Amino acid sequence: SLINSSYLETKSQVVTKDIIAFLANDYFQALKQIQMVPLSAKVYFHQSCSMKNQLKTQSDCLKLLNLIPCIEIKTFSQSSCCGASGNFMLTHADLAAEIAISTVDFIIEQNIHLMLSTDISCSLHIKQQLAEQNYQLEVLHPVSLLYRQVLIKEV
Repeated sequence: SLINSSYLETKSQVVTKDIIAFLANDYFQALKQIQMVPLSAKVYFHQSCSMKNQLKTQSDCLKLLNLIPCIEIKTFSQSSCCGASGNFMLTHADLAAEIAISTVDFIIEQNIHLMLSTDISCSLHIKQQLAEQNYQLEVLHPVSLLYRQVLIKEV
């Protein structure tokens, strides 16, 4: 078993850690040793409200993304909330769409075709708002991009 039952019996709480913080703080030195495939692309890194206000992992995420050679990371300095806010995009769709306008305009103006976000509601909402403008882009979790860029050598 992956979980030591005696540990759980003696501890009242199990500590969890965000995957970004885990990789950036506990495994960063090991990740620096891995050869990554260069990515010659402009990538929009969406910093969700939960990432900025609760998790506070935006600098950890940028540190990890910068392990990818040639990556050009764009962040939207004006960005506050994209309007998704969990299920807000469902319960207040018109207002959520209005809130997303500045983020959507930034992505289109920068001609970005890959967006990274750790927040699924932000990802779905922004992608939907862009689709309504007939603009297509790929959306990934930052860890998915890191995995994709790992250079796997055949044995």
